[in-house]
Amino acid sequence: MKLKTLVSKSLWKITASFLFITLVTELHAQETKYRPNIVVVKYSNAKAAANREAQFESLCNAKTRRANRMFAVNKKDSVSAGLNRIYMIEYDGDESPIMVARKLAQSEDVEYAEPYWIPKPAGKANDPMIGQQYYLSLTKTLEAHNITQGNSDIVIGIVDQGVDVRHEDLVNNIKLNTADPINGIDDDGDGYTDNYRGWDLGEDDNNPINREDTHGTKVAGIACATTNNGKGIASVGYKTKFLPIKVSDEDGELTAGYEGIVYAADHGCKIINCSWVSGAKSQMNYDVVRYAQDRGCLIVASAGNFDSEYKLYPASYDGVLSVCATNSADEKCQFSSYNHSVDIAAPGEEILTTDNDNLYNTDDGTSFAAPIVSGAAALVWAARPNLTAVQVAELLRVTADNIDNIPANAPYRGKLGSGRINVLRALTDSTSPSIRITNYTFSASNNDSVLQGQTIGINIGICNYLEKAKNVTITLEPTDKCTNVSGSYHIDSISTMQSIDSLTFTVSISDTLSYNANVPLRFKFKADGYSASQTLDLSIDPVIADIEWGQMQTTIADNGKIGIYEFDDWNVQGRGFSYKDDNLIMDGALFFALNDSKIASAIRKDNQFAPFGKKSEKVVINGVTHFKSSIRPKNIDDIEIIQDYIFDDENLPTAMICDYAIVCSRNVNSQNAALGIYFNWDILGSIFNKIEYDAKRQLAYVYNADDLVSTFFKSNPRSGICLISKGNPIPFAIEENKINFRKNLTNEQKWLVMNEPHFESAAPDTNDIAMMLTCNNITIKPNDTVKVTFAVLAADNLNELKRTAEKAIELYGDKEKFVFDNTSDKPAANAIHIYPNPAKSTIYIENNNPISTVRIYSANGVLEVETNVSGTSAAIGVSQIADGLHIVEIISTDGRTERRLVVK
Repeated sequence: MKLKTLVSKSLWKITASFLFITLVTELHAQETKYRPNIVVVKYSNAKAAANREAQFESLCNAKTRRANRMFAVNKKDSVSAGLNRIYMIEYDGDESPIMVARKLAQSEDVEYAEPYWIPKPAGKANDPMIGQQYYLSLTKTLEAHNITQGNSDIVIGIVDQGVDVRHEDLVNNIKLNTADPINGIDDDGDGYTDNYRGWDLGEDDNNPINREDTHGTKVAGIACATTNNGKGIASVGYKTKFLPIKVSDEDGELTAGYEGIVYAADHGCKIINCSWVSGAKSQMNYDVVRYAQDRGCLIVASAGNFDSEYKLYPASYDGVLSVCATNSADEKCQFSSYNHSVDIAAPGEEILTTDNDNLYNTDDGTSFAAPIVSGAAALVWAARPNLTAVQVAELLRVTADNIDNIPANAPYRGKLGSGRINVLRALTDSTSPSIRITNYTFSASNNDSVLQGQTIGINIGICNYLEKAKNVTITLEPTDKCTNVSGSYHIDSISTMQSIDSLTFTVSISDTLSYNANVPLRFKFKADGYSASQTLDLSIDPVIADIEWGQMQTTIADNGKIGIYEFDDWNVQGRGFSYKDDNLIMDGALFFALNDSKIASAIRKDNQFAPFGKKSEKVVINGVTHFKSSIRPKNIDDIEIIQDYIFDDENLPTAMICDYAIVCSRNVNSQNAALGIYFNWDILGSIFNKIEYDAKRQLAYVYNADDLVSTFFKSNPRSGICLISKGNPIPFAIEENKINFRKNLTNEQKWLVMNEPHFESAAPDTNDIAMMLTCNNITIKPNDTVKVTFAVLAADNLNELKRTAEKAIELYGDKEKFVFDNTSDKPAANAIHIYPNPAKSTIYIENNNPISTVRIYSANGVLEVETNVSGTSAAIGVSQIADGLHIVEIISTDGRTERRLVVK
């Protein structure tokens, strides 16, 4: 046995010497450098290492300057590789390290000896525009390419608006499906015929090219342009392949985005890049995300370009790597979205990339930050193929360069992810843990909703996804929004992929917060050589209800908003005010004014009302549903408004009653208070909407005045607001050219619309229109309660709308104030209505004043129908006239009026 060992060792030394000489020859041919007067020696055992200086001077006839261990490692942790037996010896003299190493290698006490070789970069890629790609050097991607240039077996799914697959810098990095060549047959049986180089899900064909839009081509170039080919640009992914998956229709709408994620997951994409966003949080879409994640895919998505904290999707779904955008100075790009769901930042300004038709251009957006991260993920996976998708994402996240301390980023601290991506660190880090919250639950002290002033329990579970963490502490940071924090943990160690559940904390929520306020709960994790944080967003319960009754549906909220509960510039949340499945509004809001300086509004982003007391409650009284709640104007003391929204399904299937009780303390005394309801109407679109006022019923109503618009809709409904209680009604038609409600209004403007009637019959054709109906001149005395009641209603035509208003007054209004008889209503300009339009067999004509004659002409002016009429309405058969455009002439006491009619 001993002889065999000696022989084996001798053979090894002979072989090693041969390889060493051969290697040296080859390396010299490549001009490889070594550090002068230094050799690296690995000793066979600790005793030999202890005698290293004397042995060196004896064998090499040279004096040592120093002979130190190279790696400060624990023996038991490194015994398999023997790193603790490797020493670097620096010596005097002129002899080359190659010759010195050869002498040392002859000793039985030396396992090997060699020069200290100096590596050099693998060489800058020869793509001519690489010097203009600042983002490659900023993110250390060029240095990362010296470690790995990616793996062509790793595929990034570019789920986008299509890619120019003929582009000179992209064509060679497309993942081709050789199992299904273009021959008119679905050779691989996957349900897609000839999907040889991707697929177009938007138009259901095998051509993922989009000639009209360049977005997908730009995204693909950043992640996967062919690198070191002497053309154009270099990509982050270098040799990484991409699969073009077009998800837009012929109009450029992203109609199949989530179908594209499924396609990518089913066709071998390890990374799926989604440079697109939606404000809608969908369970189905999240199921798609989880489907891809269950198949080991990493989804990388843009955080959005809205310079807001609003969460967008798919970026904000759990497990999706959300990317915001920074500039060359590592500052948040002005346009970039930001929030606690963002995981990482990447350059997104002036990004040079591929463009259609073999062109190259720069562009801005988180759309172009995301593929930098996707390409980096591909490099990490190429270097460490055994990592899971979550581990790849975490490695990118924990190795990012922190940018929170940059002055321009101070307002966004904790909302730009862990920092700007550093690709080199992601490839070279082998020590960092990554502790993250994997699940959590909130519990309120009353086991009900999360409201202001409550004590909230938080239960979290954590996992360490990367290297072992030692001496771990977990704490929750108190803020001005959450105080009296209890619960902290110390854990000796958490191994790789070890999970710990049921860590409990409690906090007290400030009682000064408003409805739907966000309470950031910042958890801090510390371990040896590691510090990180993660923020959970706790929202004060919005206390909303989605209501369906009769032919209607809406949303009510405890913040003064009507039809919605959240208004963002990019997304409105809530059911609106819908009649027969058609939403008739953009938004609705309550206004209250005590005087011209104390005014509260819920319009758009004002949010000047807050819940007061207990949460809203649903009460059924005599079969009628009431939703009752109490709110208070934040900027007006001693006022409480009790809201009672009434839904009488049997008697008022197309109306809701909004009953407000203004409750005053002893300190309030006003002679000219006002309370009103605002609606931004969108009847069959936002233009051609007319608003008219029926003074007899205190009814302001709206309809679409374009006769031809009905060609594309089933009906042309009327909808409006009716003040059915005592009080002085002030109707105000709000036009964009007079007061722009899309911007923050001053108190002076709010007071104007609540107190000065302004009711032109129609808005300009190009403008959106809204209305306000206010009850003003309200007298409020100390310790008094004053009620103001409105009905918000809809109907197919004006007569039905008027009858519904009268029914609402009869049931819930001030019946003594309103007297209805058979006399005509007061004249109103342009009050003639024809419906349905288009018509099939019969049309109905209504007017406020008596009609005498109706004539119908063809488009060429030929008389087709003439009817004498007695009264304010008429029903006329049109089945006998041809399809197409006709002119209806109405003769009434108002004069002569013409309307267009389509028979179909």
